[in-house]
Amino acid sequence: MSTKRVKVVAVAVSLLMLIQVGWSQEGSSQPQCNQVVQQLTPCVQYVTGRESKPSDACCNGAKQLAASAKTTKDRQTACSCIKQAVGGLPNIRPS
Repeated sequence: MSTKRVKVVAVAVSLLMLIQVGWSQEGSSQPQCNQVVQQLTPCVQYVTGRESKPSDACCNGAKQLAASAKTTKDRQTACSCIKQAVGGLPNIRPS
């Protein structure tokens, strides 16, 4: 699997966790974690090993995330989401 795909999937799962704890960036023009999570929810099955490849819905959500994170600041926001959530993610496939 490509490094880019792994990163996209990691973002998806991380953002799902953020929604569960209610973290968001209200009032910001940057992509909010809760919006991104809705786009990437289909990726959870893949990154937890329940599916052998990402679904079309997962890939489409990843493309939407890439389109919404246009600036360095947007990408830093997504990275912050990952950093906040990654510690609590169970069963993530390292590959």
